[in-house]
Amino acid sequence: MSGDKGNGRVVTKFLFRGEYNTHPRHRVKWEPLQPNPSDWKTSVMRVDQLTEVQIWGLGQAWVEPKRNKSIRARADIDAAVVLQQPPLFLEHAPPPDEHMNIAGWPPTEDAVMVLAMELAEAATLHPRPGHVS
Repeated sequence: MSGDKGNGRVVTKFLFRGEYNTHPRHRVKWEPLQPNPSDWKTSVMRVDQLTEVQIWGLGQAWVEPKRNKSIRARADIDAAVVLQQPPLFLEHAPPPDEHMNIAGWPPTEDAVMVLAMELAEAATLHPRPGHVS
């Protein structure tokens, strides 16, 4: 997706306990959007063509087993927002086919924090149905 404008694409970051707040307002914390220290990328899933049931099923099938935790919520982010944060870009990283990485993170912690805060501010929080935060 590097070089395009997002074109209505939506990516989601699945969240676990403590990675979001429901009070006083629903919001995503910036910390889960930081890059993974092992590869300096943030794992997300492209979900704009999926139903709600398919989105949660994707997380249950692919994310929960790797983290060995139950997903509590997700943060949906318009891909255009990611692409408007230079030097960030999205790269396709299957499996599964919906898997993408937010890549291109700057090398300094302060710069990463600023970009992750921008993404968190633009994210829409979706608590998982049937799970208490």
